[in-house]
Amino acid sequence: MNKKGIWRVLEAVISVLLIIGALFAVISNKEVDSQQSHYFKELRPFLDEIAQDEIMRIKIITDDDASRITEDELIVLLKNRLPSANLEFNASICKITDSDCLSDNYYPENVDGEVYVEERLISSTLNEYKPSVVRVYVWEK
Repeated sequence: MNKKGIWRVLEAVISVLLIIGALFAVISNKEVDSQQSHYFKELRPFLDEIAQDEIMRIKIITDDDASRITEDELIVLLKNRLPSANLEFNASICKITDSDCLSDNYYPENVDGEVYVEERLISSTLNEYKPSVVRVYVWEK
């Protein structure tokens, strides 16, 4: 029995399986990336505009944790920016010094699909330095 022939056949089968696996990985990533990039293309400029708007920047920096007024304003602006009946939005603002900034309670629960999150650091005005993190959540109903 020729053992070199068996090894060559086994190597060829493994090579083909690796190539097929890589192709499937690339194809599945492209589908997810195209949907994600649609939301991220909209969310990043939205957060950039808010960072450049002096009135919104002051509201975000002076935001009170007990109040959701500024977050609600951000949600209304998002609904105007991405008008769609099947999209839901949420927003959170937390101070960068908060220890539980990443584990906030604004992440939507009981969502069957993907939740897209984009965040932006909003820094100080000329009078005070209180950087805050604005996080925006978008998901389909």
